[in-house]
Amino acid sequence: MKELSFLMFLVALLFGISVIVRSIMYGKHPDSSYFYIPSQGMFNIIWGSIFYIGYGMLMYPETWVSYVLGVGNGLLLFYAYFLLRVKKFLLSPEKKGAEYIRKYLLKQLDKEQGREKKGEGYSYKKCLKILGLPPYCEVDSQEFATRFEQLKRVEESGKLPHPYLKEIIKKIAEVRKK
Repeated sequence: MKELSFLMFLVALLFGISVIVRSIMYGKHPDSSYFYIPSQGMFNIIWGSIFYIGYGMLMYPETWVSYVLGVGNGLLLFYAYFLLRVKKFLLSPEKKGAEYIRKYLLKQLDKEQGREKKGEGYSYKKCLKILGLPPYCEVDSQEFATRFEQLKRVEESGKLPHPYLKEIIKKIAEVRKK
């Protein structure tokens, strides 16, 4: 059992490193997006990584290794909490949210607007990422419709006042009609 747990720790560590490398190397990929609703799959991966890095902290006898892993685990915990707050902010527009989350999302919308070319549509994969849905989700599914309506409610509520949010909703609606 110890060997399996150690293997899972190494897999979590390698996965984290691969995500960092992929984000650095493929940051300009057409399906990537600065503005998105965090997905459940992302949370599962982060929580699993937190668990196995915590296990690695317990297993390594060297203090400096435990310290480095602890710092990484703390950063992952903070990141998971932040993504959870962003998700709650976006999926429940009637609730009052934190000002720093609103400012963060407005910056992300600015980045997304600066990156997009006028008149360019979204791919199905990019729409799923923005809505925080898994890649196997269908356009005509109830999950897609629910997330799309929630994103429209965010725009209508005025809690995230950015002109490009309307453009994102319009582009997702075009993909949905196809």
